[in-house]
Amino acid sequence: MLGPSGLGRLIHLSLATWLTLMCLVATLPLLGFSAAVVYGQLKERQEDSRASHVRRAGSTARAVGQELRGVLYTMQAMAQGGSAQRGDLKAMYELGVRVVASDDRLKFISLSDAAGYQPFTTSREFGTPLPESPLKDQQRKVIERGVPYVSPLVVGTVSHQPLIAVVLPLKVGKTGQFALRAALKPERIGKVLNEQGWPDGWTVAILDQNNIIVARSKEGERFIGQPVHPSMVEGIRAGRGQFDAF
Repeated sequence: MLGPSGLGRLIHLSLATWLTLMCLVATLPLLGFSAAVVYGQLKERQEDSRASHVRRAGSTARAVGQELRGVLYTMQAMAQGGSAQRGDLKAMYELGVRVVASDDRLKFISLSDAAGYQPFTTSREFGTPLPESPLKDQQRKVIERGVPYVSPLVVGTVSHQPLIAVVLPLKVGKTGQFALRAALKPERIGKVLNEQGWPDGWTVAILDQNNIIVARSKEGERFIGQPVHPSMVEGIRAGRGQFDAF
C-alpha cells in the first residue's frame, strides 16, 4: 500500500505524464502543419527554380535561333547578288571568302549540287578538286524542296572538323540548282549557351537532330560530337524538361 506521501508522488507523476502526453498531442498537429508549410515552400521554390530554368532554356534557344537566322540572312544576300544570277562561280567564291573573313560565326562557305559535287569551298583555293559533300543527302532534299535546312553536326570532308551547316537552295545562272552551305562554328553555339549563366551544379547541352552534342556548358570541347546518355534520350522522348547531369 502506498502512504499519503507515496500516493501524492504517484498522482504528481501521473499528472506530469498526462500533461506531457497532452503537450505532445497538442504539438503534433502544429508539427504537421509546420512540416506541410515547409514542404509547400520547398515545392514552391523548386517550381520557381524549374520555371526559371525553363525560361532560361527558352532564352538560349532563341539566342541560338538568332545566330542561325543571321547566317541565313547573310546567305540570302549572297544568293541575290549578281554573281549568282550570272552563274559566275569564281565571283561567288570571292564573295564568299570576303563574307567568311568578316563574319566570325563562320568556318567556310561552299556550293554543292544534288549529287554532292562541290564547285568550291572558301577554305580552299578556287579550282581545287574537292571530295563529295558530307551533307549530299540533306542538300539534295533542300534542292528538291526549295527550303533552307540546318544540318546535324558533321565532320567536314575538307576541314576534318565538326561543323553545323545552314543550307540554302540556290539557282546559279543557267548552270542549275545548287545548295549554298555556310558552316557554323560549334564553339559559337557554345558561347551563346554559356552566356546564359547557368547555376553551379547544372550541366546543359544543345543537341542536334540525332541527339549528338553540339555544345555543352562544361567541357564542351571534350564532349562535342558525342551522343548523349540513353537516359537523356528517353527523357526527351518522354517530354521531361530536366535531367540528371551526365
